[in-house]
Amino acid sequence: KDDFVCTLFGSSGPVHSEVERVLRIATTLGSSNCYETVVSQAFIYHHTVFISSPLTDPLQKHWSEGEFKTCIMQLIEMAEEKTGCSALVMAIDRHQPLPGKLSMLLRAFMYLGFQLVHPSVYQQAPGFILVGYEL
Repeated sequence: KDDFVCTLFGSSGPVHSEVERVLRIATTLGSSNCYETVVSQAFIYHHTVFISSPLTDPLQKHWSEGEFKTCIMQLIEMAEEKTGCSALVMAIDRHQPLPGKLSMLLRAFMYLGFQLVHPSVYQQAPGFILVGYEL
């Protein structure tokens, strides 16, 4: 359980002690004969699903048109239907998106209905930006 929770919130805070397990979510994107597996990690804390951004692998250089939206919408639907939570928070590592793409990535999340979460709300590690979605 420690990797994602510790990286996002540290090992000594209240979040770490209350999270029982971290789930691994994988989906396959692509068309024809070019497929790519996208992996996120997720956990629930105080009726909120926290998910690592599916764009954490710097080797994922491009998505086909519509795949980003499809992937994020699938994560939203999974959170709505399977968890009973009231919010979804996507954790974006400031250093992982391709160089110069962080602002474009944030705009893409906002286009899908996410809002920036102020760092004082969850006190995440400074290397992460949180965007939230009300379920």
